[in-house]
Amino acid sequence: MVNLRPADARDIDGIARVWRASIAAADGAAPETRTHACFRDRVAAERDAGWRFTVAERDGQIVGFSSVSLSDRVLDTLFVAPDAQRSGIGLALLNRSKAEMPDGFVLRTWTTNRLGRAFYEREGFRMLAEGLHPLRDMPLCIYGWNTGPDVDPSALLR
Repeated sequence: MVNLRPADARDIDGIARVWRASIAAADGAAPETRTHACFRDRVAAERDAGWRFTVAERDGQIVGFSSVSLSDRVLDTLFVAPDAQRSGIGLALLNRSKAEMPDGFVLRTWTTNRLGRAFYEREGFRMLAEGLHPLRDMPLCIYGWNTGPDVDPSALLR
């Protein structure tokens, strides 16, 4: 059984742990070189900037998380611990984002993330654009769910 709940300051280390492990194990990703402290600092900074984090807990442990910007209609992150993938946690987090942003939203993922892209496409997302990550210079795909002509996917590439 998985419990979804809003994250609080006590969850920053658990979120950073899942984020780092998930990126290191991701389909088509380069080996992760950033430290736990780097991820922890980023989570704290994004939380302070107004991003809304949701954690997925199983047996008292954080096994996944997502973050959204409701005002920008962006799902910024959605990661599940490698040993908890393919158990419905990602879908539960994604459905939470859909409920929070029923008028549509966008997200970005690596072009090489075949499994992630297939997941989003299966869940009704359509690719809106391709480009490079603004900081890491990695190829990205921008996906949208329930989006209309008012959405500018290039904003995720800046």
